Amino acid sequence: MEILFGRDQWPVILSFFVCGMISGILSDIFTVKRRYFKENRLILFVDDFLFMIICAVIVVFNSYSFNDGNMKWYEIPVMFFGFVIYKKTVSRLILKTVCFVIDYVIKLFKLLFLPLKIVKAFVLRSKERFELFVYTARMKRRIAKPIRL
Repeated sequence: MEILFGRDQWPVILSFFVCGMISGILSDIFTVKRRYFKENRLILFVDDFLFMIICAVIVVFNSYSFNDGNMKWYEIPVMFFGFVIYKKTVSRLILKTVCFVIDYVIKLFKLLFLPLKIVKAFVLRSKERFELFVYTARMKRRIAKPIRL
């Protein structure tokens, strides 16, 4: 009977609940990645496929480490319940916090590189003015040359 029922079932239930929350965190990581990096459909498909593979590996490893590889009927629903609880409670707060921090860092980098942007614009304008000056000087010399027959 030890083989069929394994050890105490509460650690198994708790571990699958935590695995559901870990899957929710992984889902949030992919959500943040999608928000800041616009991608085509193939990359999105690869991301979703990678998410499914990682969740499957989590289920298999968790099943082997906590329940000796015996799959029970309640493991996947408990994991799904942990995922839903995470997404409905903590996920919104974490997503808002992470996005706020990333937006702040982006603004900080833009502020730090603003002087370089101004210098670049000044150099480009000076280069254009110099090229225009050289062009007009050449045109004046061409016009000023007498035509020899």
